[in-house]
Parts: sequence; C-alpha cells; structure tokens
Amino acid sequence: MKKGGLGGGLLGRGQGSNVEAILGLEAAGEAIQEIRLDLLQKAPWQPRGARDREALDVLAESIREHGVLEPLLARRDGDGFQLLAGHRRLDAARMAKLTTVPVRLLEADDTTARAVTLTENLAREDLTAWEEAQGLAALRDLLGQEGKAPTLAELARLTGRSRAHLSEYLKIADGLDLGGMKRADIHAVNTLPKAALLNASRAVDSTAKRAVLEAAIRATGDGKAPGKATEPHRPRKAGRRPAPYVLTVREDGRVSLALRRPVGELKPKDAAALVERLDPILKALRRRAREA
Repeated sequence: MKKGGLGGGLLGRGQGSNVEAILGLEAAGEAIQEIRLDLLQKAPWQPRGARDREALDVLAESIREHGVLEPLLARRDGDGFQLLAGHRRLDAARMAKLTTVPVRLLEADDTTARAVTLTENLAREDLTAWEEAQGLAALRDLLGQEGKAPTLAELARLTGRSRAHLSEYLKIADGLDLGGMKRADIHAVNTLPKAALLNASRAVDSTAKRAVLEAAIRATGDGKAPGKATEPHRPRKAGRRPAPYVLTVREDGRVSLALRRPVGELKPKDAAALVERLDPILKALRRRAREA
C-alpha cells in the first residue's frame, strides 16, 4: 500500500470511526470538512446492498434532531469524493433531507480504500453469518494481494475477532460456492446460522454440500433448527473405534447381544473376547437345559 499500510490495533464492532486509525491512514488537508451529499459517491465495491429500513428510519430521525455526530470517511475522486465508510449515515442523511455531512478526508490507494470499506462493513452488528464469512474472506484476499497473506492473528487484531472465530467463518467462505443456485435459495442461505453453514462446508464434495444446504433451508421452512438438520455432517472427534458387538447382562438376568458387523468380519481377537464373555452365559443355559 502506498499510503496507509496496515497497522496493529483492534476494531471491535460498532467502532467504524476508528477505521482510519487501525489502517494507519493519513488525513488529507483539514481533519473534517462539510461536503455536499451530491458530491459523495459510494465505492463500487461496497459489499452491502440490502438495508434494514426500520433501523435506517430511526437513524434518519436521529440525524434530523441531532445531525450527523460521527464523520463519514472519504477520499478525493476527481471533482467529487468517494465514500469509504459511513454508507448507512449517508443514506439516512439523504432521508433526513440534509444537504451536507461532515466528512474526514483520507489519502488512500485503491487497496487501502477497499480495506477500509470491508473493515467498516465487518464492524456492523446486523451482518448475517454468510455475509460475515464473505466479508472476512474478501478482506483476507485483498490484503494478500499486497504480498504475503495476513495471518489469523493479524486479521484478529484488525477485526477484533478471535482466531477461532475467524477460522470457522473462513472455512465457510472457502468451503461453500453458491454459483448456480437460484436467487431464492441464495437468499435463504444468507439467513442460515453459522452452525448450518459450517456443517455444509465440511461435506465431502460440492454435491453433498449443496444437499446439506438444501436440507437446512427445508428445516428453516418447516420451523425446525437448521443447525440440527445438518448435524450428521459435523465431523466427529477422533477416538477409539466402538467395539464390534454390544453384550449387556442386566441385574434381572436378561441378556441382550447386538453385533455391529457380521460374524465373518469379526477380527479373531474380537471373536475370542466375545466367546469369553458368552461362555458363562452358555454354561448356565446348558445346566438349565439339562434340568428339563
């Protein structure tokens, strides 16, 4: 990055105003300027499209009463300005019929500008699991274009998320491809919880992954928990293999035997162990039979 390389720090959710400090960006000219709304253009890579209309109405009403309390972030773009952070505030300001908004101008190249937009988007509270996974992967890939890909520790410092959290969401982004899915199904995937998406990403191939996603979508439509619908695809912890048989002798003397595999497939040592456990039972049965 030419200006504003990545620096250390934390960006917790709801702290979008600290983006420039986290990325080490430099202010261009005056710290904050009042800029006409018609001169502000959204960045073409802005990842968010849909907005929560009710929340936007609340923000617009607050802006009507108190103004824009937190400056937007932008960089110069020809005769106008390209917005990097504060897209909801810009929409709400337009709804509130404002003509200008406070803007902090930054000097940033294209890579840094994209990183600012992605990082601000990730600081929002209303991201779905799918949106968060896609945003984190996009930020990782973008920063990787500058050379060595960022480590989980570096992404954790930048986004305020734990490495375990990042690992799971990046597995979702890297393991699932929605290409070819119907728009309605893509929208449904966007509403699925992390557990369902993570289980789907762990399926063996693309066909199986699509089947798991479809099962989660059906479960949601039926009012069931999509995470449980995909639970069978969750990898099991490694451990000792279960015994090839289950032999139970209850206190009342009742005996039950269940073979988990055909007798011919039992290993010799397993067969010998089963015979040893069955021997006293068979002896008792033979004595009982002789009494008849």
